[in-house]
Amino acid sequence: RRRAECGPRSTRLASARAMVEHSPALQYERLRRHFEAALRTHDAIALLDLAHTLRVWADMAETIMSSAPDFARSLSFKACAPSHAAVRFAAGREFVYLTLAGGLVTYASDGTLIGVRAGVNIDCLGLFRLPEGGGLEFRTFYALWPPRDDVGDQRKLFHGERVTRCAYVQWLRSTAVVGALPNAAGVLTPFSLSREQHIRRVANEMEASHPAGMPVPAKAKPASEAAHYLLSFQLAGLTLPYFALLKDAADILSAGQKYFGTPHQSSPSSSSTGTARACTPSRR
Repeated sequence: RRRAECGPRSTRLASARAMVEHSPALQYERLRRHFEAALRTHDAIALLDLAHTLRVWADMAETIMSSAPDFARSLSFKACAPSHAAVRFAAGREFVYLTLAGGLVTYASDGTLIGVRAGVNIDCLGLFRLPEGGGLEFRTFYALWPPRDDVGDQRKLFHGERVTRCAYVQWLRSTAVVGALPNAAGVLTPFSLSREQHIRRVANEMEASHPAGMPVPAKAKPASEAAHYLLSFQLAGLTLPYFALLKDAADILSAGQKYFGTPHQSSPSSSSTGTARACTPSRR
């Protein structure tokens, strides 16, 4: 009788242990499913689920070396340092600069390249190309105001972007977005968010990880304010954090396919071709 009682329990424990032991592979498949949904659908639920799943991957930075050492050590990620020329060009202005090393393909855009901040159309600069099979591939988002008339060849602004190969934890801690936003007194305040900071704070601001009304730790308030600020931007009908989160997910899926899953077919490198172009959406 004792054996009969312990049998099912031991099976459950073994199943639980197996799930823990294969946690990275389980989270990889979870991320893949949410990525595929967000790739073609830009709605609140799809973005919440993607943000929350990425938050788990941010938390895994503490355990990934022991749970998936080969993945953790592989130099399969690309970090992109912003161009100093682009940052200097925006000196004294409110601006946002998001780098997407290698590009990002999305099929959820509205087909335009109109930039919007808090419901008002803005001038923005960016690099994009039209991949085979439809969709749009974005490489850089850059917006500043008041706008400047002396842009010239805007591609030169981004020539200074420095792309380096790195491991997972270094990638998480690399810069995702920089800019300058006005504080409560209207004074411009520079900000810089790493990928990990962006994932965590956007997940919180979107209520993907916590309900609304939860207190924000004092040390996290600057990053929280920056994340909330980024949520006020849209490009091609998509919120700016959507691009960053979708790109983060695509990078993890591409790097992890060798270790956790089947080959990922939706990454920019495998699905896009064409000539890079520059765009300057007009204001209405």
